[in-house]
Amino acid sequence: MEANNLDQPYISVYDRPKRPRGRPKIYTDEELKERRKETYKKHYENNKDYYLLQKSILYQLNKETQNARRRAYYQKHKK
Repeated sequence: MEANNLDQPYISVYDRPKRPRGRPKIYTDEELKERRKETYKKHYENNKDYYLLQKSILYQLNKETQNARRRAYYQKHKK
């Protein structure tokens, strides 16, 4: 048997490493961002017609509200 040496730190039998809580991380945050970006790009390419239609509808609605504001401003400040 070895004699106790004061230079070596004491390691208890009961000090075991604890299991980490939660689900283990597979990807880093940067890898997750990149994966989400690629997934979004694939989804956008697969549904491009829908997104273009949605953009055109939103543009028309925005255009109508801006025209209504302009008409109201014009009527209010008309001499």
